[in-house]
Amino acid sequence: MLHTYLGGKVFQRSLALYIKKYAWSNAKTEDLWDVFETVSGRPVKHIMSTWTQHKGYPIVSVESSHQKLMFEQSQIQSAGFRQDEEWTIPITFCCGSYDTCYNHLLDSKSEILDTKDYVGCDCGKDIAGKNLGHVKNESRVATNSCPWIKVNVGQTGFYRVKYHETLASRLIYATEKMYLSTSDRFGLLDDMYAFSTAQQMPLSSLLNFMGAYVGESDRTVLTNLITISHGIADITADAAPELLDCTKEFLTTILQNSAQWLGWLPRPGESDLETALRVKVLTALAVFGHRYTLKEARRRFHSFLNNRQTPLFPTAIRQAAYVAVMQTAKTSSRQEYNSLKSLLHETSKSSEKLIILSSLLSCPDPGIVSEVLEYIIHSENKAMIPGLSVSWGAREAAWTWLKHNWDFLLKTFQSKIGTFVSKTVKLYASVQKTNEIKEFFANRTIPSIVKSINQSIDQIYVNVKWAESIQHDKRKLVKFFRSCHSTSVKPLGASPV
Repeated sequence: MLHTYLGGKVFQRSLALYIKKYAWSNAKTEDLWDVFETVSGRPVKHIMSTWTQHKGYPIVSVESSHQKLMFEQSQIQSAGFRQDEEWTIPITFCCGSYDTCYNHLLDSKSEILDTKDYVGCDCGKDIAGKNLGHVKNESRVATNSCPWIKVNVGQTGFYRVKYHETLASRLIYATEKMYLSTSDRFGLLDDMYAFSTAQQMPLSSLLNFMGAYVGESDRTVLTNLITISHGIADITADAAPELLDCTKEFLTTILQNSAQWLGWLPRPGESDLETALRVKVLTALAVFGHRYTLKEARRRFHSFLNNRQTPLFPTAIRQAAYVAVMQTAKTSSRQEYNSLKSLLHETSKSSEKLIILSSLLSCPDPGIVSEVLEYIIHSENKAMIPGLSVSWGAREAAWTWLKHNWDFLLKTFQSKIGTFVSKTVKLYASVQKTNEIKEFFANRTIPSIVKSINQSIDQIYVNVKWAESIQHDKRKLVKFFRSCHSTSVKPLGASPV
């Protein structure tokens, strides 16, 4: 953020001078800011003191009206707790294109900028409702009004940005048209999700914004989109289970295009990141119940069971396929579960064993998960327990198992077991369950995992508040799902190689 505010050359000169000046002596934080301020002539000490002395980070709300931009800063923590801290914030923003990036130092609670001061920019002009797709230059409307405004360009600033509804709708348009940079598409999505979890934005608004990412192809953005989608599916299962199918169908629609161009089989020369992305996309579609993904995964899995050399089942897609076949496994329908479990004995590779065990535990059937956990703890694979996690549907089975085996787990794994505990308990969204977890660990823990457990409990509180806000937003969610156009669903990789 400071690098962007001062510029690369000034930043480098300042840092070089600082290193030279204090090469043979001790230095304090303030000494660094003194040098930056001397070289740049800007109030670096004043700016940076707010960032090094305040907890958390600010939220900048932005609104446009009558050729003016209005900025207001606040601090809203994830659990909804507000504080009255103020920062001096180097604001960056661009209007309609990246040709020019504007800078402003927000040094108070709120400020209003007259956009007439910015040449060729008419930020406040109301263009809502215009068909921007028919102008000659879609990245800059001919009337000099801005089709979109992006604050915190390149996500270099350590703050989140909350847009007024009109500005948000323009950014949806810019995201759909791929006018925004990768870092800005990532940052917008990340900010929107954070606001929703902090009850500062309805889930319906977040889903509406996510619809702009249907054509997304960047690996980093897609990975974040998938992570957020899983979080939404899990919280909806608690907050509005009657809307879970609609939610999963919508999330599936967003990811289908990505699955289409990634396909099932690795392409020659593709990077490891692309291979990992394919697994994430297909796994998400399987967990969300996409029937063609489930069908294709089963087809390839059974082909592999019949012929270990089949080209339909390369190593790169096995994790996604394993997870897919476990989505329909039940204690009363165990064929594929037994087949997958038997593969554990065919491999000596720890990495492959971990993939199989993780896939087995992805099953939503609690009976299966209980059985798998009991099998692992009494097998030669028990060392892998700290790295495993369970599905939302099996959280209660895992929690019961964890409590029953806690003394052994703590004695065996010490601080390493904290990761498994966190992955299990943070899936809850219940005050009652929070109290149960706190009571259980009151006298059953060690100092090295206390922080992890407390953070997990904090996450449950966040989940509880988020679920409550979703329950209040049900009417909007129903309206949103009704407005979504049905899309044709095509099989993924249904044809032979």
